[in-house]
Amino acid sequence: MKGPDLSKTIKAVVGGAAIAVFLLLALVFAYDTYALRDRGLEADALVLDKFDGRQTKLIKVRFETADGHTVESDTEWYVDHDPVVEPGDTIRVVYDPADPELFQDVRWGTDYVMSSIFAVGGMVMLAFLVRDLRRQRRTAPPSP
Repeated sequence: MKGPDLSKTIKAVVGGAAIAVFLLLALVFAYDTYALRDRGLEADALVLDKFDGRQTKLIKVRFETADGHTVESDTEWYVDHDPVVEPGDTIRVVYDPADPELFQDVRWGTDYVMSSIFAVGGMVMLAFLVRDLRRQRRTAPPSP
């Protein structure tokens, strides 16, 4: 008697974990977008620093919330053209009053593109995983 094929199990677990991560990221991006669109408030933010890395570009800003708290944090969600953002500049940010660390440049836009990309990616991965598992089941020799 032969036991279950471990490679099929590993493939299913790894594939399922990857799909779960993609769908979780889709939910996180969707929630962030929803929070900024639904209850976001705008504020002027002073650009304190700018980091132009090879793959990541960040700006560090400081702004005051409507209830008087000062937030100093960085974001990669900003528009760096028309005009180019430099330290000392003032930009408008939209922030979530329930979580002021969640903010972005108002010019960045609040759409669901990133969440849609991850959701579609997760669904495509799920379709391929189901197809592969069904194909393996059909080609597997019958058990005695």
